[in-house]
Amino acid sequence: MKKRTFVILIVTVSIIAIFAIIYTLVSTENYLYGSIDGKFKHAEKTLKYGDFNIKTFIDYSSKNNPVIVFIPNPASGFYPLIRNFYGDLAREFTLITFDFPFSASSYNKNKHIAEDNGASNNNIISDELLVGSLAKVVSYSKGRFPGQKVFFLGYRVGASIALMYSYVASRNDELTKLRVDGQILVATQIEQVDKDTGKIYAMLEIAKSQADERGMEFFENMLKKIDNTGYESLDEKEKQKISQYENVMLKDKNPGFSDEFNKVLYQVFENNSKYYNDDYTKGIANYQNYFVNPDVLYSCNFFDIPTIFIHGMKDYLSPISKIRSYYLQIETSYKNFYFDEDMDHWILFSKKDFIVSALDDLIKNSIEAYGN
Repeated sequence: MKKRTFVILIVTVSIIAIFAIIYTLVSTENYLYGSIDGKFKHAEKTLKYGDFNIKTFIDYSSKNNPVIVFIPNPASGFYPLIRNFYGDLAREFTLITFDFPFSASSYNKNKHIAEDNGASNNNIISDELLVGSLAKVVSYSKGRFPGQKVFFLGYRVGASIALMYSYVASRNDELTKLRVDGQILVATQIEQVDKDTGKIYAMLEIAKSQADERGMEFFENMLKKIDNTGYESLDEKEKQKISQYENVMLKDKNPGFSDEFNKVLYQVFENNSKYYNDDYTKGIANYQNYFVNPDVLYSCNFFDIPTIFIHGMKDYLSPISKIRSYYLQIETSYKNFYFDEDMDHWILFSKKDFIVSALDDLIKNSIEAYGN
C-alpha cells in the first residue's frame, strides 16, 4: 500500500513538474514576443543566401495586407522588441523581421563567418552580403504575399542599408523587380561620431530651435575646436560647461519607455550575447565603422521610391544635423522628414505615433506614385 502511494505521489509530482515547465516556456515566449491575438498568425522561415542562413519571422492576420519589412541594426536580434512594440500592427499589415546572416539567430548557424574566415575581414561581412540578404527577404516577401505592397522600416544602420538597397535597385535590372513601394528610415546613421561630440551636435540643434544665440555660439566654437584637435583638447572649464548644458538640454530622454519595454530590451541583449564571441564582436565593430561612412552613403543620393526620415533632435549617436544635410541632397519621387525635439536614438521604440503617421503618409504617396 505504501509502495503504491509512493508511486502515485511520484507520478503526480512529475505531472505537476511537466506542466510547470510548459507554463514557463509559454510565459517566456509571451514575455519576449508579446501576447498573441487569436487572429494573428506567426511563422518562421530560414532563407538561404549562398552558404548563409537568414532567420525570418512573420506575423500577419491576412495575406491581403501590405507588408512591412523591418531592417534591424546589424548584429542586433531585435525581433522580440519589434513584436512586443509593434505586434498590434499585424491587424493591418504583414510584419516581416529578420536577422542578418551574421546576426543573432542567423549567426548562431553561421559561426564559420567569425571562426574560420576572421570576423574583421570586410570581404566576408560586405555591402554585397547586406544588400543581397535584403534582396532575398524582399523576394520571399513578394512571393509569399503576391500583389501586396512592400515597405521598408529601417532602424539605425539598418536604415542605411535600406538606402543602399534602394539606390542599387534603381539602377540594377535584376533588383528593379524587387523594388519596394516606400521606406521609413529611423535614426539613420550616415556618419559615425563619438558620443561626446555627438552630444554637442545635438545640443547645438536644440539651441538653434530655441533661438539661444549664446548657446549656438558656444557649441559651434566647441565643434570647431574638436574638429581641429579632438575632444580631449577641450579644457576642464569647457567640459564642465558642456556637462551643465547637457544636464538641462538632454535630460528626460525616452519618456515613452515602460518598465515592460525595458525588461524585454534587457532580455534581447541577454539573448544576443549568447550568440557571439569576442572575435566576432570586434569584427562587427570594425565593419560598422567601415560601413557608416559618409563617402559611401552620400553617393546613394537618388532612388525612385517615396522615402520618409524619422529622427530625434536629442539623438547624439546619429546627430540630426548629419541626416538633415543628407536629406536635402537626395532626389526621389517623394520625401519627408519627421522629427521630435524630445526624442533620442531610441525613437523607434518611444514614438510609435510617428511611425503610424509616417505609414499613412507613405501609403498615400506610394499610391500616387505607383497607383493601386
